Amino acid sequence: MKIQIVKKADDKVNKPYTPIYIQAINSLEPASCIEINMGNILDFNTSRVQIFSTLVSKLRYGGRISLIGNDLLAISRGLSLGCLTPKQGADLLYNGRVACDTLNGVIEICKTFENLKVIQQNLVQYQYGIIMERVKP
Repeated sequence: MKIQIVKKADDKVNKPYTPIYIQAINSLEPASCIEINMGNILDFNTSRVQIFSTLVSKLRYGGRISLIGNDLLAISRGLSLGCLTPKQGADLLYNGRVACDTLNGVIEICKTFENLKVIQQNLVQYQYGIIMERVKP
């Protein structure tokens, strides 16, 4: 199964993913997903590590999980260099978000999971993207 985690009914879902509400992730069977698109869901939750841990348990070996988020360091750099106005910076940092991290910070969280390997990471302007694979222990 390929799923995309959504917050509300009108969230855009990319093909070929099946939308799953964040509140329903515990109803998924362990190791039932071959691909999980988390989007930026971690930016909007205070229990980030718990949600991430739950989603990793739903991923089968060889499956991939991807996520995106706004990079706090890149936004700070953009503000200090004058590339972003204070309003633009505030929109990137807040706008309903309860957390903001850096690419390296999220990778460090990923490294706490023994069977998760980062296979791709990128930073484009102010947003990071990470793709990980669940490997056999």
